[in-house]
Amino acid sequence: MLEYREFFKKATGYYPFPWQSQMIVSNDLPEIVSVPTGLGKTAGVVIAWLWKRLQEPEIFPKRLVYCLPMRVLVEQTNAEVKKWIGNLGLDTESHLLLGGSVDNSWDRNPEKDSVIIGTQDMLLSKALNRGYATSRFRWPVQFALLNNDCFWVLDEVQLMGVGLQTTIQLQGLREKLGHFGITRSTWMSATISRKWLNTVDFSAEKLIELNPSDDDLNTVVFKKRYEAVKGVASVDSELSLNEAILEAHCEGTLTLVVRNTVKAAYETYKALMRTKHSAEILLLHSRFRKLDRDAVMKKVFSAAPSEGRILVATQVVEAGVDISAKTLFTDVAPWASLVQRFGRCNRRGEFENASIYWIKPGETKGFALPYSDDDANTALKLLEQVTDASPANLPDFEGKIKPGIVLRKRDLIDLFDTTPDLAGMDIDVSRFVRSTTGNKTVFVFWRDVTEENLQKQKAAGRDELCRVPIGDIKKYLKKKKKNGKSFEAWFWDHLDEAWKRVTSFYPGMTVMLNAANGCYSIESGWVLTDKNKVPVLTIETSKNEANDSDPLTQHASETIEQHTNAVVKTLEHICDALGFNQNTDLLQAARWHDAGKSHDAFQKRFGFDEGANMAKGKFILPFNNFPRKGFRHELASALSLLQNNGSDLAAYLVASHHGKVRLSIRSLPIEEVPESGVRFARGIHHGDILPEVNLGNDVIMPETELSLELMDLGGGSSGNSWLERTLELRNEYGPFVLAFMEALLRTADWRASAKGGE
Repeated sequence: MLEYREFFKKATGYYPFPWQSQMIVSNDLPEIVSVPTGLGKTAGVVIAWLWKRLQEPEIFPKRLVYCLPMRVLVEQTNAEVKKWIGNLGLDTESHLLLGGSVDNSWDRNPEKDSVIIGTQDMLLSKALNRGYATSRFRWPVQFALLNNDCFWVLDEVQLMGVGLQTTIQLQGLREKLGHFGITRSTWMSATISRKWLNTVDFSAEKLIELNPSDDDLNTVVFKKRYEAVKGVASVDSELSLNEAILEAHCEGTLTLVVRNTVKAAYETYKALMRTKHSAEILLLHSRFRKLDRDAVMKKVFSAAPSEGRILVATQVVEAGVDISAKTLFTDVAPWASLVQRFGRCNRRGEFENASIYWIKPGETKGFALPYSDDDANTALKLLEQVTDASPANLPDFEGKIKPGIVLRKRDLIDLFDTTPDLAGMDIDVSRFVRSTTGNKTVFVFWRDVTEENLQKQKAAGRDELCRVPIGDIKKYLKKKKKNGKSFEAWFWDHLDEAWKRVTSFYPGMTVMLNAANGCYSIESGWVLTDKNKVPVLTIETSKNEANDSDPLTQHASETIEQHTNAVVKTLEHICDALGFNQNTDLLQAARWHDAGKSHDAFQKRFGFDEGANMAKGKFILPFNNFPRKGFRHELASALSLLQNNGSDLAAYLVASHHGKVRLSIRSLPIEEVPESGVRFARGIHHGDILPEVNLGNDVIMPETELSLELMDLGGGSSGNSWLERTLELRNEYGPFVLAFMEALLRTADWRASAKGGE
């Protein structure tokens, strides 16, 4: 086995700084890492975790969850991590979480070592059981895997806003409510304060903190970066901003212009383009589709042309982006943000002299939006005193984190239930994810939509998605087409299995727009005033999932017995690899999870008569259609298990193994009322008969008459109601452990299903 210095060099190509070597000295990785920009925080923590997983796998979590505030940082970090893992020859998986549903493989293998890299929007919404841009039926699995057996790394925490408090509270609540495996968190920044990490359910008093030492300052590379010259001055008041930028720009180098808002960045970009300057001029902000943003970033990371390059951007380049400009222009922003922007200038000390110019703010209220005027004015006073922004010369300044809405235990408990209310609405977690209303966004994508093809549109692919503020999408819907009709937007209704006109929005929802209406360009991203047709991407996407759909059922023909045996075997393998106690209830749930498929309503989808026992095969009915609308076989399975003396836990795990029946049982608006007038829910009618069926391993379910008395408060002769039973389970095991058992059964079912039948 390599010693750590050689291990680090094999991964990165260079030896670690002394502070990076200190990461692995103690049994625990430090919870606070305070290191100047450009000095290897990402490599320091990721490679230390890889080393610890090899050396002490029994006491270090299997999943490293790397959380960043900006999307552009995520893609860069993912590329680096994949390279390091490849250089080390490890089979550790690396996954990118940026929304969309093209690649969901990260949540299929809970027993494998993996690095999960994403934005705070994606990761925190999933950790709160309301995953943005994700099928609602998958929320519980991702909630489980991001709160059990995982190591959270929160990078550039000064940019996270209320999301920082949420990560701290989540760590505290995991410790209070119980979890599986080891869960840890590390918070990192060049401008972090221990005081930021104290919340009502978490104390930072005993956290281990790591900072660079004198040994680091004595290394050539560290010293060169730490003392890199970056002269600071205000923009010449005699010049317009465009004139100042072009006058300061040096041929063959990068000039970076960072504006506080997308609107300001777009206006600066358009003004520079009108000058027809010979330099390459690019625009970058958060409102681009992935492929279009990738094209810009490819240019940004390439060598500058002979005339040089001018990149106009927003905060997306503020932290972590590995670019180095000779000249930097910046709006006044909070000091922590300015320090990060300074880190994009002369980043590696490659220029003998580099220049930073700050743009004098206006005097009107709200001049610093999206930041507060007070924070910007405090930073302005410091700026007026600074002449060199090298890390060695920056003044000490302990900024404050403005308190936001704090995630409390009651909030987390409520979020465990993923059932929408009677109006079809969900609990909004955006207040725990981002700080301001202006940051609440939806994901939009464009298609060539007509009245004839509307219902034929498939689900959005990740590369199609563009993040847009909710305020902007509301303005979009007020715009008029040439025929006088308003613009439209559509969302997928999983109950009615149809695209419907959007009338209200919630953060993280996915919305389809008509490409003919414009408002987006490849060069400028989302722009409300752009009238040109949006280029539609040609990519492979999947069908929309609905309440009645079972996408993994249409595989090679397989009986209930065959499929059940495969699921139990897969579950045993996962549990063995994790070291998870294979309790009787979990294995019983696996054995009974598809017993309800023997129901006549399910077998008719294959064209079989009553009494057939097929679990999988080719449907003769359309993809999302059952003879009974809303039918869920897993509810029939759970009821039959309870009526054959199964435990409440096993029944809950059976009912929840598709994420569609969990804490409550109720009928849906799409269901037809039985002529007999009996209770009904999810396509199950009180008194339905399940025929005898072989569940494998000599387990035979006898013919069973299903009872829905559990729907009633009190439960009638059946004992406690379903809701009472499930709430007791949630309280007994805690939301994290109960969801983890759900995830184990569901991943075993997914993987066994994906292999198909004989």
